[in-house]
Amino acid sequence: MRVTWTWAIWSSLTVAVAVAGGCGGTDHSDRIDGVVGLYAAVQETESAWSSSIARGEDVYETSCAECHDAGTMGAPDFREGGGDAHADDEYVDVVLHGLFIRMPGFGDELSDQEVADVLAAIRAREAGGA
Repeated sequence: MRVTWTWAIWSSLTVAVAVAGGCGGTDHSDRIDGVVGLYAAVQETESAWSSSIARGEDVYETSCAECHDAGTMGAPDFREGGGDAHADDEYVDVVLHGLFIRMPGFGDELSDQEVADVLAAIRAREAGGA
């Protein structure tokens, strides 16, 4: 319950900052649907899904693991599917925008496909398949 409440607070703050013009960063709201669409597309065949998970694991290791595997500032540990399951667009929003001061956004660093691949890797971990 506490993790969900914390997620709700930080998600609300992130949305409020984005709507108010952010902290000088780029608004990536228009990308969320596109990334979710790419994620949906890789689920259509087993080979595309497996490739997406593998690419997502690589991106996770270089961009996410340092904080998430250590639990920095309460970051959920996704190594074994940890963290609360959220809707695809919520995960994408957090990866693109970040969570206020707790997590930086990666919208300027990762391509839409890389974000979709990270989502695939997280979903596979949640399902116990990575």
